[in-house]
Amino acid sequence: MIFVLKHYPKYINLVCDHFRYLYNYSAQDADLYAASKLLHMSEGYQPKQFVRNLVRKLKKIDEYDISKLKLFLDELVSNQEKIHPIILGYYKIEIQNNISNNNYHKLQIKVIEKSLAKIIVETSFDFTARDRDANLDIPYMD
Repeated sequence: MIFVLKHYPKYINLVCDHFRYLYNYSAQDADLYAASKLLHMSEGYQPKQFVRNLVRKLKKIDEYDISKLKLFLDELVSNQEKIHPIILGYYKIEIQNNISNNNYHKLQIKVIEKSLAKIIVETSFDFTARDRDANLDIPYMD
């Protein structure tokens, strides 16, 4: 899809609208880098519902154990220039939630927190559902 949008940018709004009204049509996770490219391409048109649905399609990390979480975090840190700030901010919060919801050793948490501090997020995206599409946030979609 990103390849097509590079050649036909006039369809970016249509793709954003598709994601905006998306009702979890498949169980396949979105590719982190393709989602980042889509966010960069659509910066002029990003309703909150589009962004919320896009991050819903990203890989879930709440079930990761500490070693898998550390590997994922290392990938984020080393490739953060390729990842959109909204996605970095989203995963930074998700990693913090993972840490607080699990019984990791304090030293393991310190290692994760040290790596997490290397992720630079200049702004945080407000995911609250106060926009005109708030009624589209259906709980069973998560």
